[in-house]
Amino acid sequence: MQELYHYIATLLKTIKEFKTVAVWNNQTNEEPKELPLIVPAVYFSASITWLSASSGTRFGEATVSIYIATELYETTEDNTLTEAAHFILVDKVYQKLGKNGFVPLSDTPDTNHGNLPVHVSTYRLNFKDSQLKQTNDAAKNLIKQTPNLKVQK
Repeated sequence: MQELYHYIATLLKTIKEFKTVAVWNNQTNEEPKELPLIVPAVYFSASITWLSASSGTRFGEATVSIYIATELYETTEDNTLTEAAHFILVDKVYQKLGKNGFVPLSDTPDTNHGNLPVHVSTYRLNFKDSQLKQTNDAAKNLIKQTPNLKVQK
């Protein structure tokens, strides 16, 4: 599981617009109790169904949820500029994950947070456990190389 989370974090941290990349902990619903949200932010969670195991190699199917949070302030009469920026980030995540084996399953807007729209996208990733272990070092190196990126634990 650790390798999967490092793999997802590594991919999302390459999208420079995000100020926060973190594991989902219901941050947008618990903001007063959590650290202040630094947006734009992307959070993620995953669950794995193990399909089979042989010779020490496991095959899994991960269902990955991505939560993109941005602030929405009225900059135009119809708010199109800030909404466009929100959906540009949604598209960047879609492109990044799609190029790396993630298959999109669903998209759901969550507008119950005032000026903090949250877009929830769900993806599927089929993988061999030993493939993800290679990304662990890459993830650690990326975290070291991006000191200005706020990473919540």
